[in-house]
Amino acid sequence: MWGKCPDSISVVKIKMAFIKFVKGAIVGNEQPKFDVITKTDDYELRSYPECQWVTLSIHDKTPDEFSREDFRRLLDYINGKNEGGISIDMTVPVVYHVSPVEEKAKDYSVSFFLPAKLENPPNPLDSDLALSETGAREIYVRTFGGIAKDVDWKREFEALKSKIDNPDDVDLSEYHRAGYDPPFKPFNRRNEVWIVKKTSSVVDPQTPTD
Repeated sequence: MWGKCPDSISVVKIKMAFIKFVKGAIVGNEQPKFDVITKTDDYELRSYPECQWVTLSIHDKTPDEFSREDFRRLLDYINGKNEGGISIDMTVPVVYHVSPVEEKAKDYSVSFFLPAKLENPPNPLDSDLALSETGAREIYVRTFGGIAKDVDWKREFEALKSKIDNPDDVDLSEYHRAGYDPPFKPFNRRNEVWIVKKTSSVVDPQTPTD
């Protein structure tokens, strides 16, 4: 079941990843800062600043089939498998970028949020990993608990979509599944479905207005 015994280097990497998870569970991981614009019983509308991410592209596999080996490729990046050879703090959330169209369910990506203090993230060595930056944006967010499977994420996405007054205001070409907890946490888990708003309704205070 486990295949070949891991070599000493692999064991060290696994231990480092586990330590980062444990540290995060105890003291809390860094996450993107946000302001709550609107809050209802069904969702929050949040305003997020610019954020940096490292992203792994996945093909021919559903999100439920995302494996420990896939996840380890992202862990390897923050554990030093990058052009700078630097270790990066574990953050939350881990975000899946998923199409709501069933035919595209096996073509998605998974991202780690990169710490705000990391101004110039090192380039990945893994060719399936890429760095990206999201600009300031507003996001509709629906939070739920439990160990979520594909069917749960789809249900919560549909529930959130149904509560948005004007669907034309949001980008429904994809939605995001944000997970905040390590796999070994059995209770009080935090899962979020994100739908990004196309344009911001918040005026930049530095922008002159008429």
